[in-house]
Amino acid sequence: MLESQAPERPSGPSERQARSLVVALGEALERRHVMYCCQWKGNWKKRRWMSGEGDIDLLVERSTEPHFTAVLEELGFRRCTPPLEARVAGLESCFGLDPATGRLIHVHVHYQLLTGGFWTTIYRLPFERSLLESATHRNVFRTPAPEFELLVFAIRMVQRYRWRDLLREPGWLKAIQGELDALLKEAELHRLGDVTAQHLPTVDLAFVDECLASLRPGYSRWRRIALRRDLHDRLKQAPLRLKLWRLVRSVITLQGRLGGRMAKKGFAHGGTVIALVGGDGAGKSTCVQELARWLGGDLAVMTAHLGRPPRSGLTLAVGALLKLRRLILGNSGDEEGTEFPGYLYCLRDLCTARDRYRLYLQARRFALAGGIALCERYPMPQNWELAGP
Repeated sequence: MLESQAPERPSGPSERQARSLVVALGEALERRHVMYCCQWKGNWKKRRWMSGEGDIDLLVERSTEPHFTAVLEELGFRRCTPPLEARVAGLESCFGLDPATGRLIHVHVHYQLLTGGFWTTIYRLPFERSLLESATHRNVFRTPAPEFELLVFAIRMVQRYRWRDLLREPGWLKAIQGELDALLKEAELHRLGDVTAQHLPTVDLAFVDECLASLRPGYSRWRRIALRRDLHDRLKQAPLRLKLWRLVRSVITLQGRLGGRMAKKGFAHGGTVIALVGGDGAGKSTCVQELARWLGGDLAVMTAHLGRPPRSGLTLAVGALLKLRRLILGNSGDEEGTEFPGYLYCLRDLCTARDRYRLYLQARRFALAGGIALCERYPMPQNWELAGP
């Protein structure tokens, strides 16, 4: 039986910050001399990820990966593997439990400067080293120079335009205005021109200005689509076959909204089976539901009640025969259980045991693949009477 205690709540703001996993991560990265930067995907997320509500995006220099891995192990982070169709080279996900908030901290680790998602064309921007060298320590993490951040921000936002935006303004456009204003206030345009000329000559300053203008409400919707097309032409194109496959998949699944729920992330080195043990009415089912709700937002979680496993076709057939027998012969069984109930009842118990074993194997395989299996009535010595037929 697994026992856990809620983390003690700090008494004041300074104590809370000292115990924050996010702050500890920033301090450990500096102590280990990891070459990295944070917030290259936007500079308005600090409040969210300090509270555990948002993801932290870290760009890490590949040569310092061993030091970065040591930091993750030191702080108790676990690497997770996304489903096969969502995997992107040079991108990892790590989760750690923040004792200050009681929430999971999700860190996206990037070893390449990529824009776009796995449902769309992904481009690599070839200036990771220069962006990292421009980073300075601000607040908790190192952040890149505003000119680099503004350039990446403009490219990312223009990539988000879709044909459906011809019907209405993009829903995310209003939410980014504050972030856009802050970046424009910090960045110097002449330095931005130097950055584009040196690191991304196909995207000149005039085009970046047009991209930034398109992020304001009231800009021509047709022109936004044309800008996205122009941006793709200026960046390295993906192979035609890959682009056609992504287009077909996007149309068939309505950009991922059809075809079932996307699989979640699993732990890279294997998951775990958690057995919740207790008597009837102890609240096991409620605990399973709450744990699944808490962990299932990002991680691959399954629940299994081994006392009531899903019945196979064979079990259903035997159960139907038992009902038919009772209709014909009546309930002639011995209430005290001293007489032999008959082979059909024994077969029903055998089928139930088989269903439980199959569910047990499913939970174990799910955990071996990196998932978390939350189990009730799990067969173990402390729970043997409640686990049997």
